[in-house]
This record gives sequence, C-alpha cells and structure tokens, in this order.
Amino acid sequence: MVGKRRDPILNLRSTTTSTKTVYVIPGFGGHVLPYRRMAKFMDDAYSVKGLFLPRWIDGEADPRTIEGFAAYTERHLQPDSDGVLRLMGYSAGGLIAFETARRLIGTGCRVDLILFDAECQMFGADRPSRWTRLCKRAEYAVRRAKYALKGDHDMVADLRIKAAAYLYQPHHLEAGIVLVRPDTRLAKQDRRFEPKMGWDTVTNGVELIHSAGRHGDAFKGKNAEHFAAALEAGFEFLDQRRLKPT
Repeated sequence: MVGKRRDPILNLRSTTTSTKTVYVIPGFGGHVLPYRRMAKFMDDAYSVKGLFLPRWIDGEADPRTIEGFAAYTERHLQPDSDGVLRLMGYSAGGLIAFETARRLIGTGCRVDLILFDAECQMFGADRPSRWTRLCKRAEYAVRRAKYALKGDHDMVADLRIKAAAYLYQPHHLEAGIVLVRPDTRLAKQDRRFEPKMGWDTVTNGVELIHSAGRHGDAFKGKNAEHFAAALEAGFEFLDQRRLKPT
C-alpha cells in the first residue's frame, strides 16, 4: 500500500471564524479526501477534520473489531472550547463513530453524534443468529484470503471492516443522535431499511434528516452541498436540544 501518512488527521476545512470542529469518520476505504468537497460547503462557523482509518497511517493496521477502531479513533479527537465533541460517521464509519461516542460519553465527555446512512445491524426480527454470524465470519475470512493471494490489500482491509461492522453488537448510548439518510435509500421497501435503521433501539432518540443522492455519491457534485446543509441542520438541532432547559 502506498500513501502512508504520519498524521491521522487531515484539515478538510479551516476558517478564522470557526468555533466548532466536526470530525469525520470515513467508511469503507478509510480515506477522508472524498469529504473535502462536502466540507467546503459548510458554514464558516465550522472547521472540518477527517480522521484516516489506521491502514493509511505509518505503523498502524486496521483492527478486527469496531471496538478496536473506536479505541484508535478516540485517541485523536479533541472537544471544542465549549466542551463538546462533534462527530460524524459515514456508513461503516458510523458504527465506529457510534462506539467512539459511547465510550467517550461513558467518561463524562459531551458528544454530538451524526450518522450518515449507517445501519444498526443488531435489532428486531432481523437480528442474525449466532450461527449466521459465525458463517458470515467464515465467509469474510475466505474472501480475505483470496484477495490476499492476489495482493489486493485494499480489498482485504475493506472486507475486514465489513466483517467487523456485521459482527458489531452496539450497546445503549446514553444520548440522542441525528441520522442523515439519502432520499433514494428511503424508497426501498425492504423492511430492514426502516427509517431510523434500528438506532432508536440503542439510543435515547433519533432525529431523522433527509439528504440528496444515493449512499455512494452523497459527497459528489451538487449532493455534497445538500449533505453539508443536512450536517449543519443536524448539529444545530443537537446544539439546541442540549441548551434547552430541562
């Protein structure tokens, strides 16, 4: 693999007037450059930083569990001056962001969390049985071995994240979250793609916001501007809810 870095954080957007920092956790591929276009549409009140997954960092390797990814992630995050950490995770990166937020909230840190089209695998009638999960783990292991023989290390790493995401069993997060979903995904009739994607079963509530595009192109072209607006709306909602008198 080429292009290894020493610094896991990349500034995607920085302004002299920003008071809030959004950390972006990427999905499959683990690279943050695709989010640069989205970041440029953010309001000047926000700086945006991307966190490379371990495979892109000198001396690091992708863990085999979402908990392992979260342990790596939380080492590199810093709350803003208001004491709030603002975190967004895309796809499988949403699971990493969720587990990271859960761990940090457990230590007393305040975290505002937005997930983009990330599915909570372990909920309701669709919860895979233990046997199904074991078979899936074996399937991913065989596929990784095949790609390893071909020398396709990027695909091996992606399959490792997919296996980790499939096997991840989220524990309850003592906070509400925002879930951003592309409108085209909502059109699916498959019942497991219910609007809140299962996150209402493991959080204190889910605010659903729609964005343009499809799962794989939300950060491209005009869709990037729509997603930036959805992201701002999500963090504004979380800000207002946190500041609301109880």
